[in-house]
This record gives sequence, C-alpha cells and structure tokens, in this order.
Amino acid sequence: TRCSEDAAQGRLPAPRLAHSARRNVMVHPSATIGKGCVVGPAVVIGPNCRVAEGVRLESCTLLEGAAVASHAIIRESVLGLGSSIGRWCFVNGSVLGEAVEVCEALLLNGATVLPQKQLERNIRSPEIVI
Repeated sequence: TRCSEDAAQGRLPAPRLAHSARRNVMVHPSATIGKGCVVGPAVVIGPNCRVAEGVRLESCTLLEGAAVASHAIIRESVLGLGSSIGRWCFVNGSVLGEAVEVCEALLLNGATVLPQKQLERNIRSPEIVI
C-alpha cells in the first residue's frame, strides 16, 4: 500500500496494527509488520525491516533491512543487515551475516552464516557456513 511504501522510505511511521507484541519489543518506525504476526518477548526490529504476515519472532534481533517472508518462525537468532528469510522457514539459535539469503521452507538450527551466502539446504545441527 501507499502507506507502507512511505513508511519504508521513512516518511511516515510504519503501520503496526493487526499483530501482537509481547514484552520487551522494540520496533523502528520505518519497519513494517504484517497481519497476524506474533512479536516477542525480547525482540528488536531495526530500520527498514520487513516482516510478512503470520511470522513469529521470539528473542531475536533483525538488523537494518532484514526481511522475513510469510509464516516463518525466528527464535533466539540474529539476522544481519539486508538478510532475508524465505516463507515457512524455521530459524533457531542462528546468526546470519550481512546479505544472507535463506530459501523457502528450510530449517536452520544453530547455524552461523558468513556474509553474502545463499542457503538452499537444511542445517539441523550447529554448523558454520563459510
């Protein structure tokens, strides 16, 4: 919508209706959060982040420009600058570097991913992706 485009460019506060925030949540005004999302506890969403509908965020940090596609679950993780998570992904206890792209429907459990990587496979146990 026009309002979301303006918010992404920092002209208006982002609309934050139709989602649930639970304890200790910080959201930058330029971030957008979709309908039906559950955010918190202990979540930080940085500038220009995009969170699609139905996403669950818990104990995580999204750095500037990070994007989470619909129905993903992110727990106890850090998403680096400009990183993106595909639809239906489950990310747990992971740290993603700058501009990391995670394809749809993947599991990341304890992954540490260096910048500029594209993940196309599940990571079921702790692993460093170089």
